[in-house]
Amino acid sequence: MRRNALLLTTLMIVMSLSPLVQGTSARSTACSGDICINELMPNPMGTDTGNYPACEWVEIYNSGTTDINLQGWTLVDAAQYSHPLDANTWVDFANLATPYVLAAGDYAIIAENSQGTLKLNNVGETLDLFDGNGVSVHTVTTGTSSSDVSKVPATNPTDDFVDSNVNTPGAANTGGGTGGPTYVQSELRITEVMPDPYWTNDNATWPGGEWIEIANIGSVAIDLAGWSIDDAAGNTMVMNTTHLVGSGTMIDPGQHRIVAVNGTRTYGMLNNGAGTELVKLRMPSGEITHQVEYSGPTRTGHSYVNTSSSTPNWGQNADDLMTAKWPTPESINAPVTMVPGLPFQINEVMVNVTAENSSVGGSWVEFYYPPQGGSGQPIGSNPYSLRTGSGIHHTLPNTVNQLTPSDFLVFGPIDLLNNYDSISLVDGNGDIRQVVEWQTPHPQNISYIPADPLMVDGPWMSSPYNTPGALNPGQGGDNGGGNTGNQTNVSGMRISEFLPNPIGADSQTGMNGEWVEITNVGNQSVDLTGWELRSGSGFALPPATLSPGAFMVYPLGGESITLTNSQGTLGLNDPDGNSAHTVVWDHSAYGMS
Repeated sequence: MRRNALLLTTLMIVMSLSPLVQGTSARSTACSGDICINELMPNPMGTDTGNYPACEWVEIYNSGTTDINLQGWTLVDAAQYSHPLDANTWVDFANLATPYVLAAGDYAIIAENSQGTLKLNNVGETLDLFDGNGVSVHTVTTGTSSSDVSKVPATNPTDDFVDSNVNTPGAANTGGGTGGPTYVQSELRITEVMPDPYWTNDNATWPGGEWIEIANIGSVAIDLAGWSIDDAAGNTMVMNTTHLVGSGTMIDPGQHRIVAVNGTRTYGMLNNGAGTELVKLRMPSGEITHQVEYSGPTRTGHSYVNTSSSTPNWGQNADDLMTAKWPTPESINAPVTMVPGLPFQINEVMVNVTAENSSVGGSWVEFYYPPQGGSGQPIGSNPYSLRTGSGIHHTLPNTVNQLTPSDFLVFGPIDLLNNYDSISLVDGNGDIRQVVEWQTPHPQNISYIPADPLMVDGPWMSSPYNTPGALNPGQGGDNGGGNTGNQTNVSGMRISEFLPNPIGADSQTGMNGEWVEITNVGNQSVDLTGWELRSGSGFALPPATLSPGAFMVYPLGGESITLTNSQGTLGLNDPDGNSAHTVVWDHSAYGMS
């Protein structure tokens, strides 16, 4: 009883300290001018306070045709908390072309940013936008707010704001929203964006620094004088001799031209952090003809392009830009698809290496021609090259073309980025034949290999040990039992899943202990008589026939074979001892296959 009384007292104290705000009925007003509330986040993921994007925020939109100064404007909620639009709350305020000025057709994100004055109520709110004279120009109301779901205008401007289909701070609303810019058709397109160069500072002079590529997809030359590039914060690069790379202001049919920061700013212009950046191509009239978006944090040194090789439509891009295979300023973008069927492969990559641990003085790439990879003849005279995601180009030596089955070639040194990068193997036709990509930092002096030796286009992993110029762990002859012959069975039998670290004792019988699943991914039935699983010791598979597409699970509890919980190798061998498939792992999660 005393506990209940204490709880009631605590609740009364909390209530006495909190503004008494109730859920609202629908009483939003139609916006009376060009500056309006267009989206708000009352209930962000995590804490309401903090710094953007991890806090409450309100999006303001200028729907007019003139730039407007918002100095002295405020947001005031039902509890009379007043939140100013200033340098502390306006996201990317330092990058505005003119302080406090919201350009026509642009958005401003006004965030809580640890100020303690933006306190949107999660069960219902009334929020007013006041101009510099203290006049309310827009009132919006909301109902209950779900976590991490923004509110946008309903169809009727006097209704409560409604849940959005997707949060779009700094961009046009989707779903229940109205508002957002209009677009005018032209023959110019934004085709590539470099927001975060690696080899120079963001504000460096060309060929360094940030840049945007535009293309003329029409049949008539266009004068770019008066055209401009804007970002979500209202920063602008006018297409003049300072920002346009090359001579003159004309862009011919089919031509690509670069609009570069070119040393004109204290910092870069484009957003590299979390959130969505908008890049807008404006006509001399101020109207937007093409708009693209990308999501941060950005990949250092990597450019962003359309998701397909086809020409984008005018207006707002249907999809966010994606990371390019490599930057292609003033040129056609790199292919977005691969051409399979190459007889040799990238087989091992050393990303992060000290010079004393590298035979070539730096990072290296290993090429391998598998015995089952082709006709058995040399590769031929087609020249090959490597392209890294940050734009480094290496022409491969003719020795690559002389590889024959079972041959290796280690190539380096090559400049690779540790945190995120990729390598594309490109043939003489410009087609991409293989891509290796990583998205997390690599441990020093540990190479990178395919997780499945028979699927080099699948996931890759850190290698248990480095093997430059030799078979990888679990590849070909290393079948889990120390057999280093080069014979490989290509029957289509695969280890498809296994559990090395079950909950409880590894030796538990049935599916509670360790187990291995094998699958026939080939097109022929396989007689499993004489086949074995091997990881140090062996386990003979019971006689059975596995038809195409079928699988079999083998509990290992009580058997002589055991799977290690840390680094391990497991092989599937045919009756002659040849490796059909080998898997390797460097750790295992408790209870996870």
